[in-house]
Amino acid sequence: MYNIRSLQEGEEEALYDLLAVSFTKGNEEIPSVRKIQKQIIESEPSFSHELNRVIEVDGKLVARVGIYDRTMLFNKREFRIGAIGGVCTLPEYRGNGLAKALLDDCTDYMRKNGFFASMLFGEPAIYGRKGWQVLSSFGISSNLKLPLPSTLRIRSADLKEDMAWLKYIYDDINSDLNGPFRRSKEYWEKWIFRKIIIRESHNIKIVENKGQKLGYYVLKADNTICEMGWDRNVADSFNELIGAIFSEAETETVNFIFFMQELFDFICNNSISPELDDMRDKKYYVSKDAIYCGLFKLIDKTEIATTEELISLLRKNNYIFWDIDHF
Repeated sequence: MYNIRSLQEGEEEALYDLLAVSFTKGNEEIPSVRKIQKQIIESEPSFSHELNRVIEVDGKLVARVGIYDRTMLFNKREFRIGAIGGVCTLPEYRGNGLAKALLDDCTDYMRKNGFFASMLFGEPAIYGRKGWQVLSSFGISSNLKLPLPSTLRIRSADLKEDMAWLKYIYDDINSDLNGPFRRSKEYWEKWIFRKIIIRESHNIKIVENKGQKLGYYVLKADNTICEMGWDRNVADSFNELIGAIFSEAETETVNFIFFMQELFDFICNNSISPELDDMRDKKYYVSKDAIYCGLFKLIDKTEIATTEELISLLRKNNYIFWDIDHF
């Protein structure tokens, strides 16, 4: 017999142990994995014991599902999203349906506590059985060249010095987009800080012209562009930002893992026309590519009846997920 419940005060160390043993693979060392998992928990702005759903067997924590409490911006409104992460079961307890039982418990918990929908990143074959469905959106890729801006400076962001400006630009740009998470000051200081400083999985670049900040973009470790924002009060800031991104690209093809129509149009309308001999040698393009955006499940059916309707609505409204928010 097992007991499904929320994490209790004083069980944090047992939770870190559970995560470490469950997620350690191959040549990885358990203490190193434990350290990373502890950092994830400690950098979570919405952490609460209630949001950590666990299974106890004979006084031991053997499985866990975490709910990350997020606010999604959509059509000028805010929706509470339960982002599912840290799904794990100790190796010796796998194959007994414990994770499935926890997912049912999470769904029930979110339904009772005012969540609109849930999302996660995982295998559809596993989570599809519990109602989560694949959402795809679009990205942009191009190997065309843009005119190189001459007076711009591009530098890595200093999160302490640039935090207020980054938050201002993010809040302004994302107020008109569909899908991004609302980011509080604490979220920037804890969650984003971990991704940039501790994990070094992303790099925020700031574009300046004569000391004036124009915009920023975020690079993943594989050099894909996974987020950007610009100061709409500064003339030509968008144009200068895109030019800077292309000028600094370390790969022949520049990949954006999100879609903005104005970005696509700008590349098409402002790229340098390739020479005929170059076009004979290779293909030049700007393309709109389907990308995986996770799995969604409708929780609150007050306004929308089915998860299928939710998926359709998100796709029709150009859903955007910024990768640095990945949980």
